Amino acid sequence: MLEIFYHPIYTNGISKDSKFPRDRYKLIFESILKSGKNYNIKFKTPEKIKIDDVYKVHQKEYVDDFINGFLTTSQQRK
Repeated sequence: MLEIFYHPIYTNGISKDSKFPRDRYKLIFESILKSGKNYNIKFKTPEKIKIDDVYKVHQKEYVDDFINGFLTTSQQRK
């Protein structure tokens, strides 16, 4: 069984103005569900991460700016 994590925020959490093909995750998820075929896939909803774990892999200042909506346009495009 292949477990795939999916959450609507993977699409809705990306700006509509982004060049990133934000609908891809939703479309793949819906396509698999609507197909009715057994691909031996189980979709799972991810658990919310602890902020201290995010700080372990990203700079604290960047994370705090992201959470509080203070990223510059340039930072948002990275």
